[in-house]
Amino acid sequence: MNYDSPKQIKAVLQECGIKLKKRWGQNFLINRDVRERIVSILAPGKNDTIWEIGPGLGSMTALLLPLIKQLICFEIDNGLVRWLSQEFASFNNFIIYQGDIVKTWQKALQERGIPSMVFWTKLLIGEVLMLKIANGMMFFGFVGFVTCMCVGLISIIK
Repeated sequence: MNYDSPKQIKAVLQECGIKLKKRWGQNFLINRDVRERIVSILAPGKNDTIWEIGPGLGSMTALLLPLIKQLICFEIDNGLVRWLSQEFASFNNFIIYQGDIVKTWQKALQERGIPSMVFWTKLLIGEVLMLKIANGMMFFGFVGFVTCMCVGLISIIK
């Protein structure tokens, strides 16, 4: 999958019969440099278990899976869950929960334990929110970045 191609993203969505919903704020980050910068900020380790909220078509998922122990995704859109399950079926460290994170996180916590980090991107306002859990203590981090039409990274503010 070429996550940098709006044309291919539209084709996959159409082929799978997936219709995006405004109320869920569904968009796709099509700039690989920005995705790689986000991964760099997250600084995942090989022993990390990360929760990704709203993976969409999996552009961040694809970058994270080879780097970490386990990636647990939460996706509310049934069509995207089906697509992600097929796209990442070959990864033993990929787990997906269908439904709203507000309703499914406790099940994931019981089944999979405490994650090293929780993150999600919300491109409408260009932010990445993450929760790091280290040595039993939780740290909430906000990494804001200004985007130009959600395509290019202009600056990072920590």
